[in-house]
Amino acid sequence: MHASSLRDERAGKMKTNIIIVEDGTEDKMDPDELKMFSQHLPLNERNEIQSKEAGGSDDKMDRKHVIKLYVCSEDEGTLKVSEVKSGPLSRKDMNSGDSYIIDNGSQGLWTWIGKGSSKKERSEAMRNAIGFINKKGLDPNTSVTRVVEGGEPTDFKCLFRDWPQPKVEGKVYSRNRVAKTIQTKFDATTLHENRQLAAETQMFDDGSGRAEVWRVENFDLVPQEKHHMGKFFGGDCYVIQYSYPHPDNKNHVIYYWQGAKSTTDERGTSALKAVELDDALGGAAVQVRVVQGKEPVHFMAIFDGKMIIFEGGKAGWENGEKSTNGPGDTYMLQVRGTNPLNTKAVQVDLDAESLNSNDVFVIFSKKAIYIWSGKGSTGDEREMAKRIASASPRNPTMVFEGQEKEDFWTCLGGKKPYSSDKRLQEPDSGHPARLFQLSNAAGKFTCDEIPDFAQPDLVEDDVMILDVWDSVYIWIGSGANQQEKKEAARLAQEYIDTDPAGRDPDTPMYMVKQGLEPPTFTGFFGMWDRDMWSKGQSYQELMQHLGDGNEALTLVKASDVNGDFSYDSVPKYPLEQLAVSAEELPSGVDPSCKEIHLSPEDFDRLFKMKYQDFVTKPQWKQQELKKKFGIF
Repeated sequence: MHASSLRDERAGKMKTNIIIVEDGTEDKMDPDELKMFSQHLPLNERNEIQSKEAGGSDDKMDRKHVIKLYVCSEDEGTLKVSEVKSGPLSRKDMNSGDSYIIDNGSQGLWTWIGKGSSKKERSEAMRNAIGFINKKGLDPNTSVTRVVEGGEPTDFKCLFRDWPQPKVEGKVYSRNRVAKTIQTKFDATTLHENRQLAAETQMFDDGSGRAEVWRVENFDLVPQEKHHMGKFFGGDCYVIQYSYPHPDNKNHVIYYWQGAKSTTDERGTSALKAVELDDALGGAAVQVRVVQGKEPVHFMAIFDGKMIIFEGGKAGWENGEKSTNGPGDTYMLQVRGTNPLNTKAVQVDLDAESLNSNDVFVIFSKKAIYIWSGKGSTGDEREMAKRIASASPRNPTMVFEGQEKEDFWTCLGGKKPYSSDKRLQEPDSGHPARLFQLSNAAGKFTCDEIPDFAQPDLVEDDVMILDVWDSVYIWIGSGANQQEKKEAARLAQEYIDTDPAGRDPDTPMYMVKQGLEPPTFTGFFGMWDRDMWSKGQSYQELMQHLGDGNEALTLVKASDVNGDFSYDSVPKYPLEQLAVSAEELPSGVDPSCKEIHLSPEDFDRLFKMKYQDFVTKPQWKQQELKKKFGIF
């Protein structure tokens, strides 16, 4: 596909062929083709590695390039390119009557074509951008992407600090992001004509078809009564057969939902029974595995905004400490969602620390029912909470955040700190929270974004970065290695510094340890399970048991990122004691950072530079020097 695009963009009227060559089959090429191929990629040099000198100086790398905007306008038949401004950029900087070039340095160029731009501007957009590369002396391999007004991809919108959200009938809700709103009734009839929309939304229909639900018990399926529809237990597994009409025939979807605390046997049985149901339908059904906390939109739409996940369960808890077929008469539900397509409620600990300013909570007790509305919730969420509360004959009491009375706090065991970050108190935000996973498990350092994240997405063997715009959290998993921890702070700072939206370089960064997450961190994950890492203890209880010097949340200073924070504070040893295997090192010496234990005199003599200069070198250069002197 990419080769075809290059041919179409650059070939013009000249006929161009695409030749596909597999590794090891070069000798089968046509002689003329082989000759041309070797001119650009000599086969006899395929295994040679260029020297570091050939790569040029790392000091010249454009790691903090300032993004620039250029306008391309037609004046008396001639196209002219002139600079508009340097970043950060705003959507208001561009108008529909022109086309523009966005220069993002080594990250590539973008050409934006306004709806009102001239025919010549539109037709010459790519050629203009390529000419811009030559004129500015940029790398000829710099990528160029053409976008048209109204069809901008997310990567392009992220270059602007205030790109407006699309004007739709309601706003988008994401379970882990702060923005939430209401949406009009979903029109499922459009999915049959628009298959791409169906694929993107994963909506087979509007959820109004026929559903049968079974719970896994004793390696078999037990049908659920109609009044239990939509009620799940986190310790169980369920199989749902959903049938919906189609213009040609009747279609089926088989979901098998697996609770977060279900047993391995239950999860295996649910998958096996889903296959058996599919076989009974002649293999015509679509099978979908659903993990608690990752329910697709269509799955939740089946239960019309009445999906509830309770703690415990029946099938998987008969021989355990918990055994229940219901939540009892005193419990609390956290409600998230704004319409029948995405709403569900999850039972959380009946404790003030479970509250979140971004959501609505329903508290059931023997004496009263409360609906607590956070400042960041919407009126539509409150309506959904009322529907859940209507299961009780008692009328609920509405409680708005900041207006709680003593009887409300008494019901929760007393007033305590909870997730009330100012970002969570905003019903809508132009900067949704983002989660990144950092790892070097594959032998190289990688950074990947996790979409639609939840607590189980935090990988214990790695380091994660949570960006909530006003601050950045570096989460340290219990199994993360020293190299990951060391790289995390540097990468987080570089992420802030290079954000084209114009982030404050002094945006605070916090280090968070697994199992000691504060409410300011957990609030962005929606439902937070304390049992997963904190043994059911609240944040306050965890703080009371922490010893001196073992802080749960620490502010990362700029000096920490640069690496000079620990040099003067660690013990020093002669080179002879450091140039040994990890098992022979003095106590407390990190094998990946032996150099910080050299005295200033030994460091200067060995590396011919000061430590503060050493840490500014690229990682490969640091490692090469350490290998040279036997302390890698």
